[in-house]
Amino acid sequence: MKATLLSIFLTIYCGILFGQQLSKLPKIRNFQKNEYKALPQSWAIVQDNKGIIYFGNNDGLLQFDGENWTIYPLPNKSIVRSILFKNDTIYVGGQGEIGYFSLKGDNTLIYHSLSDQLHKIDFEDVWNIVEDKDGGVVFHSQQNDYQYKGNVLTKIPHHEGEYLFRVKHLLISSEDHLLKEFNFDVPIRSIQVNSDEHFLLFSRDKGIYLYNHKEIKEWHNKTLQVIQKAGIYSVIPLSTSGNVKHYAIGSVKNGVFIINENGKIVSHYNKENGLANNTVLAMYQDRDNELWCGLDNGISKIDLFSPVSYYSDNINFNPSVYSAQFYKSNYYIGTNQGVFKRSKKGVKHNKVKGIEDQVWKIFIWNDQLYVAHNHGLSVLKNDIFQPIFTLEGVWDGQVLLSDKNSLLIGTYKGFRLVDNKNNVSDIIEGLDVTARIFIQLKNNEIWMSHGYKGVYKCILSQDQKSFSTVEFYNKSNGLPSSIFNNVFKVQDELYVGALHGICKYNNQKNQFEITNNIKGYNSTDTTHIKYLKMDNSERLWMLSNLNFTISNKDNNLVLNNFIGNFVAGFEFVKEQNKNEFIIGLEEGYAVLSIDSYDKTALPLETLISTIQVGNKIEHLRTSSKEKRTTEIPFNKNQITFNFTNPYYKNLDYNQYRYYLKGFEKDWSEWSTKNAKTYSFLNEGKYSFLVQSRNVNNALSNVTTYSFEIAPPWYRSTFAYVLYLILFISFFLFTILFLRHRAKREKRYLMLKQTNDMHELEYKLMKEVTSSQEEIVKLKNEKLKTEINSKNEELAAVTMAIMQKNQGLQSIKDKLQEKYNASKDREIRQIIKKIDEATDVENDWDEFSIRFDQVYDNFFEKLKAKYAELTHRDVQICAYLKMKLTSKEIANTLNITVRSVEQSRYRLRKKMNLSHEENLLDKILSI
Repeated sequence: MKATLLSIFLTIYCGILFGQQLSKLPKIRNFQKNEYKALPQSWAIVQDNKGIIYFGNNDGLLQFDGENWTIYPLPNKSIVRSILFKNDTIYVGGQGEIGYFSLKGDNTLIYHSLSDQLHKIDFEDVWNIVEDKDGGVVFHSQQNDYQYKGNVLTKIPHHEGEYLFRVKHLLISSEDHLLKEFNFDVPIRSIQVNSDEHFLLFSRDKGIYLYNHKEIKEWHNKTLQVIQKAGIYSVIPLSTSGNVKHYAIGSVKNGVFIINENGKIVSHYNKENGLANNTVLAMYQDRDNELWCGLDNGISKIDLFSPVSYYSDNINFNPSVYSAQFYKSNYYIGTNQGVFKRSKKGVKHNKVKGIEDQVWKIFIWNDQLYVAHNHGLSVLKNDIFQPIFTLEGVWDGQVLLSDKNSLLIGTYKGFRLVDNKNNVSDIIEGLDVTARIFIQLKNNEIWMSHGYKGVYKCILSQDQKSFSTVEFYNKSNGLPSSIFNNVFKVQDELYVGALHGICKYNNQKNQFEITNNIKGYNSTDTTHIKYLKMDNSERLWMLSNLNFTISNKDNNLVLNNFIGNFVAGFEFVKEQNKNEFIIGLEEGYAVLSIDSYDKTALPLETLISTIQVGNKIEHLRTSSKEKRTTEIPFNKNQITFNFTNPYYKNLDYNQYRYYLKGFEKDWSEWSTKNAKTYSFLNEGKYSFLVQSRNVNNALSNVTTYSFEIAPPWYRSTFAYVLYLILFISFFLFTILFLRHRAKREKRYLMLKQTNDMHELEYKLMKEVTSSQEEIVKLKNEKLKTEINSKNEELAAVTMAIMQKNQGLQSIKDKLQEKYNASKDREIRQIIKKIDEATDVENDWDEFSIRFDQVYDNFFEKLKAKYAELTHRDVQICAYLKMKLTSKEIANTLNITVRSVEQSRYRLRKKMNLSHEENLLDKILSI
């Protein structure tokens, strides 16, 4: 939520109070149109019985529950000019449209148009909706009036004038005949009851008049001229003091004026001191006494009865404040930009001359005002700060307890003393560290803390020029840490605000010990204690990282809205009197009036605004007084809760914690987060508990929403019945199946037995067949062996013939040579015998017989295929079948190799072989 925060927040529990005072400069919270996401103008404001605020906006009915803004447009998209809340119903009037919003079963706002009951829309803007004495609702426009009662819309006599007002039991219009009887023709913007017999008539720009049933006369108009010039637009009575009435006046040009019944302007809020806009169209005081203002551009919320007045951005004063002092009817404010002065009743701050930079402390000594600052020590003279010491910066100054005529100052280099004549001594010897935070005890002990070293105890010597005793304490002496320790004095006892709680000095042990008891006040805070002081009314002020509390014997007041707004490390609270305290802030300062706190707070209430299951959003607005339950389907077991606390004081500090019973073991941590999503929840019963607290740690009641996640269909009652039926069916089916299987197995065994018999017969037949095949195989192998043997014999015969013919031919050749030389007839006879011995034809007969045995009638097949082959051709083919070379063939046939080649050529032609075909392959294939 982004909003302009014009002042530091402080929570007050406010009901309708008696004797309560209006704050001089309260916190003002502004909401811009980009935050509430609607048009800027708001014309009317109401609050329902659960605390939710509604605005009549240019875009429709605008709702705010403390966390979320929601717009509900009218059917004709017109402006909502007027609103009335009655009996959980929100009546609205627009331009040519009247009707009401009601809550349906899931608390969603549903609009019901009443214009549908009219035959003709004979009105324009409905500026007022009031309840008449009969309990009916009257819609008023300048043209006509309508009464809605008993679900019936009736046109009633028109009250002339732009506006209609309910004054006690009367309905009076801005141009009512009662006024005309007195010749009063001033346009009236509002009529308010001032007493039993007197009415106040507020005109737009003619002032305020008093009506007492006898006459109408001007009312304090001289003192109210500033309001008259601003122009009156809206007026409401305020719930303030019991005996003195107050009125809030919204003006056209100059913001909001608060006047009392005597005509005195008590407060004025405009753009200069924090209001978002000076034109105030509507106002409403909620149940916590917050004043809501519908503006021409935006929405503002004013905490009228805040016990705090803020001096910061709202008056263009925003330096960091380190110290303050009330002196001679003026407030002197020490800042990082020097010293500023403000009169007791004024708001303007004027800079005091003499100091232009960082101020650390302002204090009074000997009826003079001193300032410790970055360049030394100065004193106020003739409204100018005159320097009395400039050697080094000075942190603080305190009257020396052992010598009231001396001032002990802590400087950047140690301690010094200042006498009555403002003479400053040398550095007190014995301690030469910066002395920013120190206290004095009645036993003349001076305790000083150094942020990064530890704590020092010093005792001043008799001549005050040195410390006779200096003792140092750190973590080894009982402190939780050696850094970030601050010394504090509470009723002349020493305490140290440490990183982890509070330590007290044990004088007997000369040690520090953790304690949670401070002069009868209990503290359970174990975080860094930054400020600790008891005021003159014995209220204990304590600031830590988590809490800022004011405690007395009866109760604790929590001011946590200040946390984060102090000047870090220089937290500062100044007691002006038993009721008024000045608190230094990072931007400006605040003046706190303790007695203005209300101790009778309205109880806080946490609302569960919506839950989202899947894509469906249900608007609940469930409070702790209501108990709601629902059932959620398992397939939509993701649920998101949105919750809010319609407590609008310091609404940015509202925190929440939640707990899903049945899923989580304990509460969540406190957080400003106002939504929680749970996913993948198992079936079962759950209760979502949520609680809120405000900035004062006040707790709301616990709001509970119970729901049940239905089991998935497969784990539902129907499913379990179905499972039982299926189980019984399965059981019966199993029995039938087993019986059927037994029969089937019996048939199977019989069939298997038959098949086994057949298989056995088949195996026997197979074995017989295998044996026969083995015999055939053996026979074939035997035949193959015999063939191979005959092949070897054929080859051996062939080789023998070849070797014989070669040998005889050699002998023949030699004998032929001798015969040629001698012509010896015996040689001739021998040659003839050799020729007979090498007769190829004789060898061929024997060869062909063996050859045919080996190659299965090769010659017969060859002759059958090629009948024209000669004997020589057949011989060549046989030898080629045996894969003999041409030379080997020539030797066998006793011819030349050339003759063999020629025979091969003739064979190719006779066999009609092409050039690509091989003769040998052809013969081998036969």
